[in-house]
Amino acid sequence: MHLTNYAINKNSDNFVKSTGEDDNEANKRSMSSVFQTMEEKEPGFKASEMMEKIEDICVKACISVQPALAHAYRTTQPDDLENSLCF
Repeated sequence: MHLTNYAINKNSDNFVKSTGEDDNEANKRSMSSVFQTMEEKEPGFKASEMMEKIEDICVKACISVQPALAHAYRTTQPDDLENSLCF
């Protein structure tokens, strides 16, 4: 059975460990290796544009949870009037 969980797969006898950042044969590859392969095999694919889109999604995800994080912070750190702590 194929499992996609790295924590489980890494213990498999069939698991191929990466030998470096540019290793295209390993079971767990670097993002740069995947992008390089995609640029070679997919006409029009640009890794830089994909990274911009990923960064945009990350920023929007942080913005979307900011109110909930602020509320959680205020309820768990009510005595932090200077906002000098984190959780």
